[in-house]
Parts: sequence; structure tokens; C-alpha cells
Amino acid sequence: MRLSFFACLFLVFISSCKEQASEIANITMEIPLELPAGLNALETHVFQVFGVPTFYDTRLANAGITEEQISFIQAGFGSFSSDFNNVNLDFIFGVTVHALLDGPNGPRREMFYLEQTPLNVGTEIRMLASATELKEVLNKEDVDLEFNFRLREFSPQTFTGKFDLNFGIFIE
Repeated sequence: MRLSFFACLFLVFISSCKEQASEIANITMEIPLELPAGLNALETHVFQVFGVPTFYDTRLANAGITEEQISFIQAGFGSFSSDFNNVNLDFIFGVTVHALLDGPNGPRREMFYLEQTPLNVGTEIRMLASATELKEVLNKEDVDLEFNFRLREFSPQTFTGKFDLNFGIFIE
């Protein structure tokens, strides 16, 4: 126990000595998605959206930086909410958001996830950010995304939901 305490203390000391990266710009995306009524709880439901704009070059120009100055891009905040209907999202068990790297059948990179949503989640599900570095995914003007849903029970009605995704652009 004592050894692990000193090891943790040492890691905190080392990490505080290194130069910190600073966030200089954000990439925000708002993606509407219609979930149909009657989706079952036996399978994972996959929805793909192509050509979601990132406005990458514009954001770099507004921040006054070039591509070479960027150290990394990291997922920050992600949520899924019912748009206008105020549908209770308790029927959703888990959500993941992936970037499609080479089209619909190519490799995927996880950006956000929530393995098990809490009960009584209400009208908004807040997802956890993935720990992967996303510079090679988001350094384009648009990106293809895949949304996976696992359900607790049948979806009660057709409704339009909205994903709000936020990413930070960092330099050292």
C-alpha cells in the first residue's frame, strides 16, 4: 500500500513537470438523427451519417494556427438528446459514436461511448469521451460517423434526436 502511494505521488510530480498542452480551438458538431418506433432490444442498431462538416480549415484560420502546430485533437463532450418531443430516453441501454475512416465498411475509430445508461436518464444522455487521439480523423472538412444503439426495451415512438459532439484542438 505504501509503495503504491509513493508511485502515484511520483507520477503526479513527473506529469506536472512536463509542459502542458493548451486548447486553442474547438470542433463542434450537431447531428440530427431519427430513431424509428419499434426498434427491438435484441440487436445493436447502427445508423451511419456521411459528410458531417467539421469546418476544420476555418477553425484553424480563426485561431491563427497552421496544421503543423497542432499536437493532438481529443474528444471533449458528447451528448444525445431528444430534440423537440421530450422523449424519455430510458429505453436506451448503451450508445457509441465512431468515425468511419475509409467508408462504411472500413475501419472505425471510437470517439464517444456510454456502455450502460443510468435509469431515469430523462431526455439527455451524456457520453464519455474516448481516449483515442483524433487528429487524423478530424483534420478534414467533413467526416463520416456511425452511431450504435443498444436498447433495454422497444423504442416507444419515432422521434428526432440530436447528437452534440465537441472536440478540442491542442498545441504544446
